[in-house]
Amino acid sequence: MHLKFEASREVSRKWQQPWSHTRKQYKRVVRSKIKLIILVYIALVVWHNTSVLVDRTIYARAIPRALRELRRRLCVNWSRVMREALADNLYSIEGAQDAEIKVISLQRSRNQRYHTIHSLREQGLSYKIVDAVDGLSSFPDELLTVYAGEKKRQRLQVTDVMGYEARSQLYKDYVLSTIKIPNKLQLSLHERMRFGCYISHILLWQDMVKENLPFSVVMEDDVIVERNFAKELNRRLKSLPDRWGVLYLNGCHQKTGRIFRPGLRLSHGGLCTFGYVISIQAACLFLQRGALKSDKPIDHMMDEEILSGRILAFHSDPPLVSLVPHVRSTLAYRR
Repeated sequence: MHLKFEASREVSRKWQQPWSHTRKQYKRVVRSKIKLIILVYIALVVWHNTSVLVDRTIYARAIPRALRELRRRLCVNWSRVMREALADNLYSIEGAQDAEIKVISLQRSRNQRYHTIHSLREQGLSYKIVDAVDGLSSFPDELLTVYAGEKKRQRLQVTDVMGYEARSQLYKDYVLSTIKIPNKLQLSLHERMRFGCYISHILLWQDMVKENLPFSVVMEDDVIVERNFAKELNRRLKSLPDRWGVLYLNGCHQKTGRIFRPGLRLSHGGLCTFGYVISIQAACLFLQRGALKSDKPIDHMMDEEILSGRILAFHSDPPLVSLVPHVRSTLAYRR
């Protein structure tokens, strides 16, 4: 059942600043829209003239991603974002060093979390294991209705008719062996695992909003924390502007901007969610808008909200977590 966060909406309204409708800004927005229209037109021409000998499914993914990167480079005034962030008040929070770290982990993959838990205990950090939603299980209809887009639901339906045991065997055949399985089953299996990851983060954000936590430190079970983690995290949090939304502790395909303050860089977006801090304002905005009926994985959805300007994000520099070497992802990637 979709929860309506009335109290949280009030928080997010106060957090967002109104746009100043000046002529200069209006012209800048119009120019950005024109650039984007031209880029879309070029992409459609390329698509239409693509040889039938080339697998168009490659372009179905490559073209939107290329357009997104062009949009990131040409249509966003990152200098203005930086100026406004620097002009904002500093984030004020007490007890950041004592924050409980939420570790998302699958029950059926308990061995995966060993290195993460060991590194947290080694530094005496408080943590809680949050059971991840298993993509091999069936998803409740209310979650699919609220959070899955049309394309995502269609891909999931391919393996919905299979039971848990059949899906588990399919997962083993695909991930742990060289058995060839049909492409539709591969896509559906991969989508199931990604949607399980998606919902795991969503449910964690919902709990955070219910408990009215000002922020939450989120990790997945394949990372280790760097030395002096609590002290360094506290220092970075106190250097953030009051309107911050997401602080990436590390990531992949990071689009980093200029140095914001010591230990922080402005984020132009990025992927992977194996370590980040999220504010209650950002959680509210994701739950009320970006996460609804989405066809994107969780990290792509967050990246889109950053690119749109609705979420102000930063990257920790240097990173405060790192991936455990040689640990295999549970998202149905073949070895």
